[in-house]
This record gives sequence, structure tokens and C-alpha cells, in this order.
Amino acid sequence: MHKKNDEEWLAEVQELRTQLEEAQETLNAIRRGEVDGLVVSTPKGEQVYTISGAEKPYRALIEDMREGAVMLSDDDTVLYCNSGFAKIMKNSIEKIVGLNIESMVCPTHLLALRKLLTLARAQKSAVTKEITLQANGDILVPTLMSINSLQSDTLNNTFLVVTDLTEHMEKEVKRYTNELELAQIALSESEQRWATTLASIGDAVIAADISGKIKFMNNVAEKLTGWTLVEAAGRPVNEVFNIINEFTRKTVDDPVTKVLEKGTIVGLANHTLLVRKDKTEIAIDDSGAPIKSKNCKTTGVVLIFRDVTEHRKAEEALKMSERKFKSLADNAPDVIMRFNPDLRVTYLNPKVKVATGIPSEQFLGKTNEEMGMPRELVEMWNDMFRKSRESRQAQQREFDFPSPNGLKTFDLRVVPEYDEKDALISFLGISRDVTERKEAEEKLEEYASQMERLADERAAKLKDAERLAAIGATAGMVGHDIRNPLQAIISDVFIAKCDLEKSSACAEKDSVLECLSEIEKNVDYINKIVADLQDYSKVLKPVLKEIDLEPFFNDILFKNSIPKKIDVACIVDGQAKTIMADPDLLKRILTNLISNAVNAMPNGGKLALHAFKEKGDIRVTVQDTGVGVPDEIKPKLFTPLFTTRAKGQGFGLPVVKRMTEALGGEVTFESQVGKGTKFTIRLPPQKLRSKMGESR
Repeated sequence: MHKKNDEEWLAEVQELRTQLEEAQETLNAIRRGEVDGLVVSTPKGEQVYTISGAEKPYRALIEDMREGAVMLSDDDTVLYCNSGFAKIMKNSIEKIVGLNIESMVCPTHLLALRKLLTLARAQKSAVTKEITLQANGDILVPTLMSINSLQSDTLNNTFLVVTDLTEHMEKEVKRYTNELELAQIALSESEQRWATTLASIGDAVIAADISGKIKFMNNVAEKLTGWTLVEAAGRPVNEVFNIINEFTRKTVDDPVTKVLEKGTIVGLANHTLLVRKDKTEIAIDDSGAPIKSKNCKTTGVVLIFRDVTEHRKAEEALKMSERKFKSLADNAPDVIMRFNPDLRVTYLNPKVKVATGIPSEQFLGKTNEEMGMPRELVEMWNDMFRKSRESRQAQQREFDFPSPNGLKTFDLRVVPEYDEKDALISFLGISRDVTERKEAEEKLEEYASQMERLADERAAKLKDAERLAAIGATAGMVGHDIRNPLQAIISDVFIAKCDLEKSSACAEKDSVLECLSEIEKNVDYINKIVADLQDYSKVLKPVLKEIDLEPFFNDILFKNSIPKKIDVACIVDGQAKTIMADPDLLKRILTNLISNAVNAMPNGGKLALHAFKEKGDIRVTVQDTGVGVPDEIKPKLFTPLFTTRAKGQGFGLPVVKRMTEALGGEVTFESQVGKGTKFTIRLPPQKLRSKMGESR
């Protein structure tokens, strides 16, 4: 007999796992109520049964399915169960019916069952949880129980679908245990081969000895826990495999201890999080099993777990999508109708009654002609059905309909629907009331010329907005990609100047020092461009502090290196000596204004800074005797990217404006060509700014 090698074993294991996952996915779809009907293969071919029209075959399906099916009364008495449930409980149907469901549940799971029943009846939707039952003979049976509640005026029943997990869990654990035993045998021949085999498993694997100390971890386990095998070896499992409940945040019982105590397979409860070494958390699903020697003695424990974060996200997204779709369908403003291939109505939404004044149930099972629809509309519908059937594409038309609220115009769209075998199964008709839209279109035509003009204006503004958006998007990149090399240049220039200072004096030394000084000036200029760009694009959040303006002004003037040919005057009135403002923003404002003033006086002049109080406000003026601003340029002075200088980016004054407004103030200016310019920064009263600063 051919002896399978490791790769063949792993391939077979993977195939079985795929089949199990597909079966589980199909079963979950049934539990979630996603099945609208059944397709049953018969000697006469495939027969389609809907839930509403196939009670007998559906009941037969329930009787024959492997899963247990149970119906409870409102006091949890078993009213009905199928043979599948009787088999799970190892008892007869006659003995089960009439019992309270709690009498068949493991005592440790009673509270969980009660909560699950309460939740299902409150939500009126399916809830699922693993519950251990106590079968005849006190045999514990792990199950997956899905509970749904059906309530009406006369009924208040609860339905259970019970899946026996014993075989699944035994197969799953047996599969991993066999792999581990094979690896242990191979270890005697080659430790590397053993480790490589386990490392190739797609799930995370941790093996521990009888004392609960880690002996092995595969690569997936290392990745999920954040611990390497070298770090984890010899440590207690619960130190590396630290698991908590997602909602209570309490530590979950150590599965290794449970396995060693019970000597059986142990699975984690739902909503379990693994706390990784770096304290981040991931959702996991796992099981643990004892490692048995040939004489059936427990020699250790194997934990198998996987990251279910993406799966959980997908499930949540699906649930959210289903809720949104249901809400949309229930509240759709359109009239929605579904016809079978014989053109008889099989579904209508509540909007039909609003449009026609006739209850929806009076349309079901009838054709448009049988519903008494006007002859011309019947012909229109039939023509759209025919064309959509022939072209296999949607058809769309508008028609007028005499509704209870007067003549209405509807936009009708007929869509053919096909099954997975590409067979036509129905037509979907969606009618939207477009009466108001048609009236609005007529009114809009009267304003066409005006809208065109407004559109042109909006387009021009949008173009400017897109340009500013591009500035904002590139601001972060510029700050990183330009400032890093600039910092290196500054450092190199500093080192070079230090080295030159130590060398002997000569003409070459002075020339090089002059070049280095020019480099520093240009680097400062580039830094200023980057700062302006970032300041203009970022969100400003002032941090208010008390500022003594006189030393504050002197520090700014000192750092700006005012040329000697410019006379500087700095005056701070007594009432304006201190102010509440963000020192960084105020420094940038004054630095930009002083820089502009200096650039406006290439041949020298006078620069004056004056702080004073007027009408409760603090006003700071920066005045120069430079070239002045021409009248045609004044309206554009605070426009981004507008500049009259050959060496400028047009951000200085827009940044000044933004920062001043962020401080709750405003900036204005006066200028005459040939006489100079005066900028005035008005800031709110000191007392008011103090309260604003505290509120932040």
C-alpha cells in the first residue's frame, strides 16, 4: 500500500478543510435566512420551491436534514423537533416533545441559552451561539445553535436550528493532532524537517508540554502573537497567548489548562481577542487538543488559531449592507413590482397603494390587463416586456397615469432578471413619479441663460479652488522632501565655516566665507517658502500666551538682520505692553511684514513698529518708506500665489491674513506709490483673548 508523504497529507487536509468551509458557508446562509427557495433534483428535472408555496417539501427537508430543528413555546417547552435533533439527543422524538429545552442543556450553558433566547425574542431576528447540550446518558454534545423568534397576533414561537459540532471538532482536532504526531515522529530523524512541516500549515500552531510551557511555534503563530519562538520557548502559554473577551475586556480562561483538566478538545468562545506582544489586538478563532502518546497518555497540548479580523469585518459589512438594503426597500419612494415570466405580479411594495389607491394584495397573481389597467398602458407594458426579453436589457419609458391625486407622470424601467443558469425568472418594474421633476424642468428652462452665467463664474472659482487644493495636498510632501536636505546643507555649511575660521587669513578664505553666507541666506529663503506653504495649507489652532511686546519686537528685529542702511524705530505704548496671543503665529506675521518692508526699500529707508491700544483693541503697525503698492495691485495683495517680486511665491501676505484671522483679528494696509506702506494688525482685547485661550 502506498505510504503518503507529508505533502500528500497536507494536500488532503487542505482539500477536506475547503470542503468543510464550503459546507459551513452554505449552512450559515440557511441560518441567516438568505435562502428564499429550494431547488430540488427530481426524475422530472429540477423543481423550484418557494418558502411560501412549498410547505410540504420544505417540511420534508427539515425532517431529513442532519441538523436538529426545534420549535419552542413561549415558556421554552418543546412543541416539535425533527429526527435530526432526536439523534443529537440520543432519544426519541416522543420523549423529547413536551420537555423544557433547559432540561437538555449542560448546566454551565443554561445562562448562555437564556440570554440567547431573550435576545432572539427581543430582536425578532436570528442569533447564533455555541451551546453544549446534555444528551441521554449525560453525554455532553457541543452544538452550534441558531435561534429565531416568530411572533404574531396568535403565535409566539421560537425556532432552533442545532448543529452537532462533535464530529467537526473531532475531525478538526484530529487533523491537527495527526499532523503534529507526524511532525514529532519526523523530529527523531530531522528536527528541521519537523519544524518545516508545521511551519507550512496555514493556521497558527503553538505546542506546549504538560506543564503548559511553550515548546514550539510555527511562523504564523510568531506573526500573530508578535513573539518569536526563541523568545517564547519555555514561557507559560498564557504569557504569550494572552486572550481577552472583546466586550468585557476580562481575561479568558487559559485553553491549555482547560485541555489538561478535561483531556478533551476545547474551543474558544466567540468574540475573543488576542493581545499581541506590542499590545495591539486581533480577533481570533481557535481550538486546543491534548497531544497523546501511543499509550494514550497526555504529553502536551496543541493550540491552533487563526486571525479572523478580516472575516469579522466582512460579516459586519454584510450585515450592515443587508440592513441598509432592507431599509431602502421598505422606504423606497418608487413603485416596485415583480412579474413572473407569465407576466403575473409576484411582489409589490407599499408605494403601489399610494400611487393607485388600491391595496397591494389585490394585484398579486394578476396580469396588468386583469388589474384593469388602461388598454394603452397594458400594450406599453407588454411591449417593454417583449423587448427586454429579446434584448436581455433594461427598457425605459415615461407614461402618464390617472392617480387618486390627479394625473401623474411616471418614469418606468423594466429589468429582466436571470438565475445562475441564465434562465429568465422574472421582470422587475420600477416606476418613479417624475411629475415634479418635469414641472421643475420646465421652470429651469426659463433660467437657462442665468444659470450659464453662474456656471461660468463657478467654473472660474472652482479652478482657483482646485489650485489651492493642490497646494494643500503637496504641503506635507514639500516639508519633508525639501527640509531634510536643507538641514543637511545647513549642517555642512556650519562645519565648513568652522573649518575656515581656523585657517589662515587670505583672499580665498574671505571669498569662500562670503559664498557660504550667501548659501545660508538662500537656505533661509527656501525655508521661508516651505513655512509659508505649510502655514497656508494647515489648520491653525492658536495657543494663547501672555506676550511682552517690547522684547518680543526686539527679538524679531534682531533675527531678521535689518540692513544698516534702514533706520528702525520700535515703539510700544504702556497700555499695549502685554497682549494675549499665540507667540509663534504673531512672530510669523511680523516676520513676513518686516521682510516685505525691507524688500520694499532696496536703497534704504525707515522701518517703524508701533504697538498701541485703540477702542479696546491692540493694534500693531509695520510701516516703511519704500516703493509703495500701485492701485491696480491692491485688490490682489492677499491673493495666494500672487506676487510682484521676481523672487517670491506669493504666500507671505496670504499667510499673514490667515494667521491674523486665526487670532480673531484682521489685517489692513495703506499705501502710496513712492511714499511707502503701512500694515495694521488689529487684535481683540486682552481680556477677551484670555478667555478664548482658556476655553481652548
